[in-house]
Amino acid sequence: MPEFKRAVIASSSEKSDVEKLERNLKQLRKKLRGLEMQKRKLGTELDNLDVFDEDYDKRYEKIQSALDDSYDKVDEVEKKISIVVGKIEAVNRGVRAADNIEAMLDNFEKLYEKMSCEERRQMYRLFIERIEVFPEEKTDGRILKSISFRFSISYGEDGLIPEGNTESDIRFTLDCTKTELTAAEAKATYAEIKKYIKDTYGANIHTLYIAQIKRKYGLDMGKNYNLAADPKKRVPQCPKNKEKMLLEALKHFKMIDTSVEIMESENVNDEG
Repeated sequence: MPEFKRAVIASSSEKSDVEKLERNLKQLRKKLRGLEMQKRKLGTELDNLDVFDEDYDKRYEKIQSALDDSYDKVDEVEKKISIVVGKIEAVNRGVRAADNIEAMLDNFEKLYEKMSCEERRQMYRLFIERIEVFPEEKTDGRILKSISFRFSISYGEDGLIPEGNTESDIRFTLDCTKTELTAAEAKATYAEIKKYIKDTYGANIHTLYIAQIKRKYGLDMGKNYNLAADPKKRVPQCPKNKEKMLLEALKHFKMIDTSVEIMESENVNDEG
């Protein structure tokens, strides 16, 4: 996530040279004032021409030509000013959007916890552009090769972006070969967990116990194995010694962090 944030901030800063744009705007406005003064001066000269002067027609044509040229230059500079003002506004909107993205990333874990499954799927569709997987199974269990993210920022019609395009994308590709295995990649099947415990401890583990411990440590939010089919029957709870075996197995398969310690609880399936 820190690499992702740095990419968003760097991409935003490339578009946000507001000071340079404002200097350009100041120069254009100064040039416009000069052209406006020249235009007024030429207009005054034209008005003060003596119609009885023998060179009147020649002087009139010369001043009128200069005046027309002055009007054209004023229009050109005004157009440039309009474009620069639009760029500044667009860049500022882009910076605010990047700030919002950064704030979202800062609070992503809290937001994610409160999202429903459908909201999470919608988020994936919005932000994930492409997921690349390894063509063949890796010996370390890796599946993901890279994930490409895209955040679209609307700038409007202001000349900042190519004509016909109203979006500027902040893109970032996460190289998964340089990151730790994700829980999804390291996820072991119930059969694999049973086999590991059998090979390591010589013990047999019931599927019910695996589900209970996975739920207890936040890994399994599916079927509630604490509920018996018959409400009059009590569901057996995973013994403490087998919970320790399962916890070690989950660490082995990198499904939980190695720093996780056994949790004291009367009910291993307590949803709190």
